[in-house]
Amino acid sequence: MELDGQQPPLIWAAALSFWLVALCLLPDPRALGTREWSVRALRSAIGLSKPTARAAATFVLRGVGVGMIGVLLAMSLHRLPLRSAAPLVLVATPLVAFLAKWFNFGYVPVRPQPYLIVIVAIFGALAGLSLRRTHTALATLVGLGVALFAWGASTGIPNDLVNTNELVPVSRRTMPPACPV
Repeated sequence: MELDGQQPPLIWAAALSFWLVALCLLPDPRALGTREWSVRALRSAIGLSKPTARAAATFVLRGVGVGMIGVLLAMSLHRLPLRSAAPLVLVATPLVAFLAKWFNFGYVPVRPQPYLIVIVAIFGALAGLSLRRTHTALATLVGLGVALFAWGASTGIPNDLVNTNELVPVSRRTMPPACPV
């Protein structure tokens, strides 16, 4: 299903719509729910401590989710000349990403989340704009991004974390005495 050797914009628009629905409805990757393979990979590659590697892996997965909005939006507008598409994509991507996260969280993202969302969305938009003519590289990027996000985004918490003090119910913790106001 190609027109003039290129994919129809409707395929990219449908992919963008699907991605936005997924970002709005699926739970955001959480630090405690990060897959162990990603934590181990960061620990061995960079030498981070386990908690730092867990947080970094979570940020990477969230970044892939938000950055993919820019890539798919740029490709949805690939019939427009770059001179027209670039400003539109660079302005619309952070707005759409922010709205998707707002819907996902159920509240307006608090500091520093909006800054991270905007920065990552702009980088995704730039990647999408730069790959508009290289369909093989673009398809590889989209495929890897979707696969990484789907594989790494976990909804559960690993068993080794369930048994730690981090997850002890508040009723069983020793609470400090209340401070008078």
